[in-house]
Amino acid sequence: MSIVSEIRLTVSKTVNLGNYENVKIEATVVVGRDSDDDTPEKLRAQALDEVDAILAEARKDHVPKRRLRGSEEG
Repeated sequence: MSIVSEIRLTVSKTVNLGNYENVKIEATVVVGRDSDDDTPEKLRAQALDEVDAILAEARKDHVPKRRLRGSEEG
């Protein structure tokens, strides 16, 4: 099993003069090899799973509710 050594979440929110709100969410995960069984494919899959979970949670917490209703993409 690989080791998640770092998780970074960045959320920036801006509002322009037209009262339009822009939310930018970025997530970064760093994984490392723990054993010889760890392959690049396994490490990539784990990193993507971690990023998906982080982004889903951040989206619920930081995107305005009125914007969430219009896009039910998951």
